[in-house]
Amino acid sequence: MTTSDRIRMIMVARNITQKDLATRLGITQPTLSGKFKLNDWRESDLKRIAEICNCEYRTTFILDGKEI
Repeated sequence: MTTSDRIRMIMVARNITQKDLATRLGITQPTLSGKFKLNDWRESDLKRIAEICNCEYRTTFILDGKEI
């Protein structure tokens, strides 16, 4: 499952449209659509989406079985 797929699932759960999300992110809907299509997300985008959708965003690196 891609990051775009996960964001779509959250949007459905929170009843947020792409247009609503684009507006809240301060970008155009075509720009947001491109991010979904290319699965092209900056960490700052993901953190902001989590805030907007009232959910938690985590990112973790695991090296040789250990979180770093």
